[in-house]
Amino acid sequence: MRHRLTVRELRIKRIEALYRLVFEKPARFIATGFLLAIFIGATLLYMPFSQTQPVSWIDCLFVATSAGTVTGLSTIDVGASFNMFGELVIVALIQVGGSAS
Repeated sequence: MRHRLTVRELRIKRIEALYRLVFEKPARFIATGFLLAIFIGATLLYMPFSQTQPVSWIDCLFVATSAGTVTGLSTIDVGASFNMFGELVIVALIQVGGSAS
């Protein structure tokens, strides 16, 4: 007789597979964390409460990636486009990117 897995058991198996995929190799873990930080930062920069003037998603993603990789490139005027919260997000991304490299 075949054993059928419950929904909970399937979820646990999926979580275990994802855990192995991300944490099995250190390089993959670092890259995943880096990408996650960039996307969270870009999302926070895209929120209206961090902008003083409208900024597109692609510009927010570019600024977050540039801050995370500590290159300093920008397609917009950061000081005029983001308020104090947005600038703190950028500083946090610089700190995360600087400590990872």
